Amino acid sequence: MGISIYSAIEQKFEFKRGPVFANVLLADESTAPSKTQSALLEAMNEGQVTIDAHSYQLPQPFLVLATQNPIEHHGTYPCRVATRSLLDARSHGIPRRHAEREILRAEAGVAQLENLRPVLSAADVVEIQQAVAQVHVDESLITYLLNIVTKTRESEYLSLGVSPGLADALRAQAMAFLEGRDYCTPKISSRW
Repeated sequence: MGISIYSAIEQKFEFKRGPVFANVLLADESTAPSKTQSALLEAMNEGQVTIDAHSYQLPQPFLVLATQNPIEHHGTYPCRVATRSLLDARSHGIPRRHAEREILRAEAGVAQLENLRPVLSAADVVEIQQAVAQVHVDESLITYLLNIVTKTRESEYLSLGVSPGLADALRAQAMAFLEGRDYCTPKISSRW
C-alpha cells in the first residue's frame, strides 16, 4: 500500500506511495494476509488507503484485477469471502491449447506488449463509470435481487449464502449501459 520512511534530513517520516496508487492494480495469485486484504477492501470500497492514521486518496479510476489459484494454496492466505465478493470472483478455467501455446512463447508476449495502445483515457473511464451509475435500478428489481440473496442464505444446501447483491446490481447497470438502455432488467445476458 505504502510505507512511512524516516528522513534524517527532514527529521520526520515521509510517506512513500506503494503499488496500490495506480489506476489498475494487478493482484496476481491474491493470497495476502488478512491485514493486507483489509487494506485492499478499503481501497476498493472507499477509494482510499489509511496508513499510520492518515488517509490517502487513490487515483481515479481505481480498478483491481486479481487472480487466485484455488488449488495448492498451502502456506498462503485464502482470499476472504468479503474480498472475493467485492472482486466479483469468477472462474475462467484453463486456457485452450492454442492460447496456452501463445502464452508460453516469449516472443509473442513481448510483441503483444509493444503493440499495446490505450483506447481510453482515465477520464474516459471515470465518465463511463458515472454514466453507468445513472442507469435506473427499479425498486422491484432490488426486491427481486434481495429475494435471491435471502433464499441462498436460508438454503439447507448452501453452507454460506451470497453477500448483498451489490455486484449483481452494478453488473445489471453495466449491461444496460452496454445495451444502450437507461434502465435495468432482470434478464441474464449471454455476455456474462
